[in-house]
Amino acid sequence: MAFRTNKISLTDQSACTVFRGLSNQIVPRLTSTVVQLNVEEFDQDNEFDNAVNYEFKAKTAGLYLICWSVGFQPTLTPDKKFLTWLQFSGNARTPMAMLHSSHNDYMGAGGAVVWSLSVDETVKLICYHNCLASIALDWANGLTYMSVYKLG
Repeated sequence: MAFRTNKISLTDQSACTVFRGLSNQIVPRLTSTVVQLNVEEFDQDNEFDNAVNYEFKAKTAGLYLICWSVGFQPTLTPDKKFLTWLQFSGNARTPMAMLHSSHNDYMGAGGAVVWSLSVDETVKLICYHNCLASIALDWANGLTYMSVYKLG
């Protein structure tokens, strides 16, 4: 019987986790908005721009596991939609994660995907809502983040 012996070593792989932190980000209504992930928990290969473009840029091609969530602060109007998705360079994007509000409380919408990235391909986290006015993203509770891990 043969066993597979090769394993993923994250110390040798691209990996980062970034958050929205330090202050609110205001998101206008009916506008697809890049989430400004401005605090790095870690970024092993310096691939995430947390100051200007708020995007991950792959240094090597391969399969990546990408997880994300966007937290919306409790100033929401019931019966509204909140969408999040990943936007890739070249206009490809993941299916939208949708949340429909039924109350006035913290809410989060997110997802996870395994995606094949090419060298220099970028990934941005996008959100959208149809509330009556602009809303703030949650930053204090760790609900707004993106994690990227190269699988192979």
